[in-house]
Amino acid sequence: MGLVLRLLTKYVRPFGSDDRKGLLLGAESFLDLPTTDWSGGTGICQNRALVGTGWQLSDKPSIETGYLSRLPWVDNGWVDNEKDVSNHLAVLNFRTKF
Repeated sequence: MGLVLRLLTKYVRPFGSDDRKGLLLGAESFLDLPTTDWSGGTGICQNRALVGTGWQLSDKPSIETGYLSRLPWVDNGWVDNEKDVSNHLAVLNFRTKF
């Protein structure tokens, strides 16, 4: 069984006096915990960085959108014969509170 530890740090800053809109900054690291025979070794397997904006639509639903840079580590076996692999992604998240 492979386990991954996901560490997320996120900073949200409201735009001016309107606390329903804000700037989002995030950093996320993924760590492979045990070494398996079908996967890479133990250690960092990818890193993500996010820059975006968020809108609180009402009391419960909100939307977050932005740019996400994903960098998988080449030496863990996920990417074959590649160097400096990076993914550039547009992100759209819908959230609600129950």
